[in-house]
Amino acid sequence: MIFNRIRISGLTGVLMSGSLGRQLGWAGIEAVIEEKVAMVVLRRCGRRAAGGSPPAPSAVVMKTFGSSYPARRARTMNLRGHRRGTAAAAALVAVVLGATACGSSDGGGGSGGSIKVGAVASLTGPVPFPDATAGAKAAFDEINAKGGIDGRMIEYVVKDDASDPATATQVARQLVDEEGVVGNVASLSAAGDCVTNAPLYERKKVYTIGLGLQLQCSTISTFAPVNAGPVISGALQDIYVAEELGIPEQCFFGVTGQGARATYAAIRRIAESKGVTFKYFSDTFAANDSPTPFIVNAKQAGCRSLYHSGVEPSLVATLQAADAQGYEGVIVSTTSAFTESVIEAAGGAAEGVYSATEFAPLTSDDEAVVSYRKAMEASGGPISALSEGGYIAAQLFASVLGSIDGDITAKSVAAALDAKTPLSNPLLLDKWVFGHYPNRSIQMMQVTDSAWAPVGDVQTLPESALRQ
Repeated sequence: MIFNRIRISGLTGVLMSGSLGRQLGWAGIEAVIEEKVAMVVLRRCGRRAAGGSPPAPSAVVMKTFGSSYPARRARTMNLRGHRRGTAAAAALVAVVLGATACGSSDGGGGSGGSIKVGAVASLTGPVPFPDATAGAKAAFDEINAKGGIDGRMIEYVVKDDASDPATATQVARQLVDEEGVVGNVASLSAAGDCVTNAPLYERKKVYTIGLGLQLQCSTISTFAPVNAGPVISGALQDIYVAEELGIPEQCFFGVTGQGARATYAAIRRIAESKGVTFKYFSDTFAANDSPTPFIVNAKQAGCRSLYHSGVEPSLVATLQAADAQGYEGVIVSTTSAFTESVIEAAGGAAEGVYSATEFAPLTSDDEAVVSYRKAMEASGGPISALSEGGYIAAQLFASVLGSIDGDITAKSVAAALDAKTPLSNPLLLDKWVFGHYPNRSIQMMQVTDSAWAPVGDVQTLPESALRQ
């Protein structure tokens, strides 16, 4: 705020010494100053002011000077001399800024009140992912119900990027500059928030424990995913089909989207390095396209295995199309389709389909999984691999908040994550450390007798395979 005071005081001098100042008069100059003060207040306080938005400029000044303000304003208008006017205006700026102090500029943690945590997520758009933030919210609700972090509640602010990079940039700035979040949790963006907004997050030290779609998310200093992501998961699934099911020749089609082609190219590169070959490979499938032509192409290519990369509705349509076309090969789908609702929607067409989980299977009776399911049922949120990931991300972030000795700010959260302390969670398949490629493991699942069941052992992709 020292910078703002100097800048506004400097503006005052310029206004008073130039022709504009003579045209405006002292009242006009003071109005300009008040407007500048209001802008600073808006940037500084955002919506943190009690009761919602910050007061309008005139209200700010009236609150500062009270009922005597009109008289003071009249005296100010009658001031003569550049030095006297400059000093008076600068004093006005200093008093108003001091009176409207809103606490630390390091984020929405501060020394008291709620702790603001954000998320940039594709809640709408052609490839929506609302489950992750629903899982995080359920976890934060649980934590708040138990007293929060040392008695302070976590306020979770989710911004929808609508699967659009420009919107992702806009809402990220809102979270950082207006909301003052201390970090982001369960961000899952088809628009590439982790990549697009990396410079902003690095500059402001706003770190994210999220879920990654793009492989680059796992190589950025400010972002660490809890999930393995589509590249690692997809490659491991293709390798499983080749090595465990004895089908090295496969077909692949993926839903288009931001960064999708790069993702699919990485899957192909890693899988082919392990002996997989592709008879048919398509990355032009739109979310609302009929999958029938792709199924027909797979049949004509003689593929005994078909990998589908897309969200739940797309998989259901694919399974139904495969059933209608009499496709008898193995169908494998991305982890986002590992949900019970897929079985309900696809019916008998779902029998035998493979997917994978990057966490403890959500269908197991493990105590941690049961707790997660209860939390989701209580919140009315979906039970899925993505909501489980969001739930885990929130728990990990809360453990980091609880480890901070002192004020909780974006900088202190970033410092705690930069310490690279291994974190455990019973829903993870391995220990997790904030950094590059923190999760490289999956557990294959298959629909058997209308229920998902684990098959084989946990698979882990060597980090060396990702750096080829």
